[in-house]
Amino acid sequence: MLKTGKIPTEVYQDFVQFIGENIIIGHNVNFDLGFLSNKCKKYINYNLTNDYIDILYIARRLVPCSVNYKLGTLAKLFNISYEGAHRGLKDVEITYEVYNKLRKLK
Repeated sequence: MLKTGKIPTEVYQDFVQFIGENIIIGHNVNFDLGFLSNKCKKYINYNLTNDYIDILYIARRLVPCSVNYKLGTLAKLFNISYEGAHRGLKDVEITYEVYNKLRKLK
């Protein structure tokens, strides 16, 4: 994939254009944002300043009975399939479904 993929500058320009000023939602999203912020700065001299929502922190407040707050544990708790996890798009879909279940608990 690396041989035929885009160069990092193109990837991060596309990413920044895609997200625009939207809020980023993720599970333990600070980890990902740290990586993305560093790479955006390095490759395209862009400061990533989007607001974000971390479903890990929401889950800790709204589901205190969970044995842990791993994405797989939360998916199982909400009867969401975790099959195919640890692939970019599938993790996005699982995170989005967990987020929507958490929203209904408010």
